[in-house]
Amino acid sequence: MALSQKKLQALRRNRFERLYTGHQALWRDRARNAHAYAAQGLPDGERVRVDDVAAVLLPILETDPTLSQFVQIARLPQKYWAAYFCDYILDQLWDVLTPAAQGGRRRER
Repeated sequence: MALSQKKLQALRRNRFERLYTGHQALWRDRARNAHAYAAQGLPDGERVRVDDVAAVLLPILETDPTLSQFVQIARLPQKYWAAYFCDYILDQLWDVLTPAAQGGRRRER
């Protein structure tokens, strides 16, 4: 699923933007690897979609020690934070992950 305004506001309230910017290279690498893996399973000529990558990236984030520690320290026991953060990462990086589909490489946000 895509990042909704509701999810974005919840992430901002709990300072997930700091988590993202503080470990930007980690999240970029995780997203690139998930995108590459998702692309491998598609028929020739089909483009990778956000939910294809999210399906690969989410289980990785659910066990990521950096995210787990952040959620634990922030005392956020809800299980949806990994999914929200997954959507946030892909929203931030989608243009970087799919430059050909976007008509050229765009800068990371």
